[in-house]
Amino acid sequence: MEYVRYGKYLRLEPFKKEFYAQPFKAKFFGTDNFYKIFIFEEILMEIVESEQTFGDFMKVIQENSKLNHANVVRILDFHDFQECYALITEYFPHEPLISLMATYYRLQRAIPPMVAVFIATQVCEALDYTHNINIVHGNLSPLNILITHEGLIKVKDFGVFSVLSSETNVKKLNFKQFRYIAPENIVDSGITSTPASDIYSLGVIMYELLTGQAIYSVGSIEELEAQVTKNEYKPIIEIAPHVPEDLAQIVEQAISHDPKKRFSNALEFKRKIQKFLIQNNKIFSTQHFYNLIGKLFQPQIQEEIEQNKRYEALQLSDYKNVLNHEEEDDFVPANVNEDLFDDSEATSILFDNVDSLNEIDIKPQKDLFEVNDKTSILNDEEETDFVSSQVKNQNQKYSKINSIKEQNSNKDQDLNKEKDSNGRLRNSQKITQPQKKGFVETAENTNITDRSAFKFEPVSFIIGLVGGLVVGIVIAFFR
Repeated sequence: MEYVRYGKYLRLEPFKKEFYAQPFKAKFFGTDNFYKIFIFEEILMEIVESEQTFGDFMKVIQENSKLNHANVVRILDFHDFQECYALITEYFPHEPLISLMATYYRLQRAIPPMVAVFIATQVCEALDYTHNINIVHGNLSPLNILITHEGLIKVKDFGVFSVLSSETNVKKLNFKQFRYIAPENIVDSGITSTPASDIYSLGVIMYELLTGQAIYSVGSIEELEAQVTKNEYKPIIEIAPHVPEDLAQIVEQAISHDPKKRFSNALEFKRKIQKFLIQNNKIFSTQHFYNLIGKLFQPQIQEEIEQNKRYEALQLSDYKNVLNHEEEDDFVPANVNEDLFDDSEATSILFDNVDSLNEIDIKPQKDLFEVNDKTSILNDEEETDFVSSQVKNQNQKYSKINSIKEQNSNKDQDLNKEKDSNGRLRNSQKITQPQKKGFVETAENTNITDRSAFKFEPVSFIIGLVGGLVVGIVIAFFR
């Protein structure tokens, strides 16, 4: 693999090509050996057909950059590198939802209903958040729903498809992805996507997760439009009898042909699912999903760990900056990884075997990073260089105090050795508690002196006062 440098970014391994971009891993180099891994999405300019389209695309990216939710992929930056436009997004070890479908397909297992419910619940969280700020996804599919190796669900590419879905671009897109688009948007492409459109898309995804079969089996966009118009799909119970009937009804309400008959919003969709869980006493937590991901994606998780170790050794100075390349005008966005798993393979088969995945003898990969890995990027010697002078002075002061405490402790030990058989000191060098306290209190000063401590004695004070008065009266009397 040939890595390419863009400024402070080193472009690494590619991911599967997307509709509008070719994503890569990228290592960002900061100050003093700081680095971080991001996603470097190289925009495919052939998708952006006009200046107006590019302007609309940038508005969508700007809006998406404001999103901040646990179930939404965050956009961190957008760069014009002269050679290409690149979108910088957060990186986390993950697999697309389509890979989960593909894995179950290879294992000849049906996806457990609770897994589908867990995924749908977290996607509802993302949709509820974005819909409340008037951002609609418009093209929700198993390709832009990501499963992190920690067992979380994240959604990406909000609103991008709506500004790039011209007639020319539609021909470039695999028509099978259109089965997730709401009927009203397929019949009339001029209709703006709404929250009801996203609810329909999520309903179709749940349908395929539960049944292991594409909702429409077609060979062209024209056939897809005809089936969508007639609302011709097989009921879930007919295809997958193991799915609870009340759950099947929830999904079929979400994929209703009439938008008004769907759920009013993503929150209502989520509450219906949660009600199903409560009524059926079902529990499936993030920890359950995390353990499942550890079983399903153990090879991918291990490969991720090995890659991260290799990335640590990469140095930016070892690579020539592509911005200074003499043939910069000949740059063409890379089209790679097109032969990766086709999404149709995972969603075109009915799983006959619905046995539990627990029968598979695979140990979950829980430790994503080795315990012995050094977490600090600084060497022990270098860490002191980052301590301010004020902190250093404070540390020196406390060192002096501790030193004096040790000296006092040693003196006590020496004095104890010098006691006679009656338990008394052989000399008058008895150090009282107030004296030792005086040593500690004066440790804050630069010059520390040894002084006797003053002790107030009430009886001696009264005797001295009375004696002084008596002497004064006697002298006055004789005068």
